[in-house]
Amino acid sequence: MPKTIKAKMLLGWMPRGEALNFLLNDCVFDPPLTEAKALELWEGYRVKVAALPKRVCCVPQRLSLNKREQIAVRDFKKSPKHTTDTIHDVIKIDPRKVVLHQFYVVTERSEQYLQRMHNDKQRIKHCLGLDIQSVETEHNGAVTTIKLAIINLTNPRQFVILASS
Repeated sequence: MPKTIKAKMLLGWMPRGEALNFLLNDCVFDPPLTEAKALELWEGYRVKVAALPKRVCCVPQRLSLNKREQIAVRDFKKSPKHTTDTIHDVIKIDPRKVVLHQFYVVTERSEQYLQRMHNDKQRIKHCLGLDIQSVETEHNGAVTTIKLAIINLTNPRQFVILASS
């Protein structure tokens, strides 16, 4: 049995070719999924997505940082590791207002992040990448190393720092 991870996919938002490739080459089904069944699965979700109302997309409003967050951001920006070439700013937004183009989430990884988000001190340290982790991902034979700092989706009004490769 191949090594697997638990993940959630947004098949209905994926382009047809990407969805089929993902279902047929990156997912494990028992019995294996046929191309016709993969197409049927994708089309079912695609119809549901097409029926959703249009969403207004705009730049999310910046939220105020609390005192602890302000101090952490000030210290973070003073660090010689973080120049304006690599980090322009640290902002706080409501991530539910962000348009994303990530079609799958590794739920095992999300559960690990949740354990690091129980208080302001842990959340700030993790979101500013002060305990940053590198994760290697492989897709179609290409290996990419991603540095991660993740938001806490159980309390969505918190820091957002995007991953960088």
